[in-house]
Amino acid sequence: MVMLRLLLVAGACCLATNTHADSHSLLLGEVTVCPATAGDDSPPTFTEAGCRRLPGSEVDPQGRQLWVRGNVATPRGAKHTAVGLFISGKMSSRAYLNGVLLGENGKPGASRVDEQPGRIDAVLFVPPDVLREGANELVLKLSAQRSRLTLEKPVHQLQLGAYASPRDLRLQSYWPSLVPLGALLLGALYWVVFKASRGSGVGSMTLALMSLFAALQVFAEISRGVLSYPYPWHDIRLLAILLFAGAFGLSLVAHVCDRLGLERKALWLVATGLLTFGAVLLEAGYDNKTAAALLVTSLAGLALSVTGIRRGVPSSARFAVALGVFASILWAAPMRFLDLYFSFVVAGLVAFLTAQQARALALEQRRGQRLEAALDRRGETPGTLRLSSAGKTEVIGTDRIEYCKGARDYVEIALEDGTTRLHNTSLAQLEDELPSAFLRVHRSYLVNTGRVSTLVRERNGVGRLVLASGVEVPVSRRIMSTVRKALS
Repeated sequence: MVMLRLLLVAGACCLATNTHADSHSLLLGEVTVCPATAGDDSPPTFTEAGCRRLPGSEVDPQGRQLWVRGNVATPRGAKHTAVGLFISGKMSSRAYLNGVLLGENGKPGASRVDEQPGRIDAVLFVPPDVLREGANELVLKLSAQRSRLTLEKPVHQLQLGAYASPRDLRLQSYWPSLVPLGALLLGALYWVVFKASRGSGVGSMTLALMSLFAALQVFAEISRGVLSYPYPWHDIRLLAILLFAGAFGLSLVAHVCDRLGLERKALWLVATGLLTFGAVLLEAGYDNKTAAALLVTSLAGLALSVTGIRRGVPSSARFAVALGVFASILWAAPMRFLDLYFSFVVAGLVAFLTAQQARALALEQRRGQRLEAALDRRGETPGTLRLSSAGKTEVIGTDRIEYCKGARDYVEIALEDGTTRLHNTSLAQLEDELPSAFLRVHRSYLVNTGRVSTLVRERNGVGRLVLASGVEVPVSRRIMSTVRKALS
């Protein structure tokens, strides 16, 4: 709970910041765009054939070289502070303000060989005597000949402002994400060490993978505020974010399968992977693709949780609520989710799953202790159990019961003579009613330890108990080591 409160406080601080890390503050109004040719080093008149007017947000230098002319407003307080022209996006650029050359970010070129890649975020100093009151004419030569991915909005920012490092400005909006990043990395390390030292704990490894992939995605998101990289690296960053989002989602599905003890995990993972791949292909824009990958996998986890509820699997309802909230936030505002909420919401989800994992491990430990105590008291005097089914009540001795199997809204009770009875109750309730000689060795089975004959361990870590009648009952990985130790 303490960690969750820290994450919520940090999240509130992040939402309070007014800087949007990947905002698109483009040229105001319309711009004039003209094609540029090799050796064309001077700005054109912008009246040549091939020039056209279009919104500033539609400027696209990917795979070409362009001249762009538009207007930018002088920022407030420009007389009292140094001013810079902020240029952000996948491109190399040269800038002129009011006819004066400000400088270059990289070197625009007519081909890959001619171009020198610019930084993804750059600032050019504006001499005070160049600025005019109100509108200023901005002329740019742009190219992006080294793009591997085609983006809908390759130009992110073109505006005047108080001179500062663009990396520092982005880091101001990214720094709150360092809190959940650290929490996720610590969580991943803890569960890896736990799994390595204990060698048990179903779901611990998938939880470690979830924490790791979420941390890697958060780091890839904030890397733009940490590294001043050339624009071609931006493609690698976007692909890394998408890849880590998909890996996190599939780890989430695997974790839900493990924790709820659902069958056909491989089939669920393959089906979810195919659906995710299809959704990513259909979406345009890498923010949309990343949001689709997270949404499809979280909905798959939600569907699994609902399946667990229908089967009466403990904790399924809690998983369903958590995943439903996660998917709803993502569905309501996918872009703001990725830019502002993701690191905190995903850290909150992992914190919830960590709490559920700790609860399950504590329950596993108690069941192991109860198993050892039950095996030590196998000779105790048996009790009786009142069975109710179809309006009838029957009293039987508990020593006649060999095992009990959960069957949705009722329990199937197998007796030593080979007959069975149905009992209108849940396996969890029956576990509390029966003597300590009965142990929950699987989510669907209670076993009379006095009827155990042999324990067999499989290569995959699970096991099975062979009872006196020859019936085999599965043993969960969670208490396999304790069962083996107690029966040795």
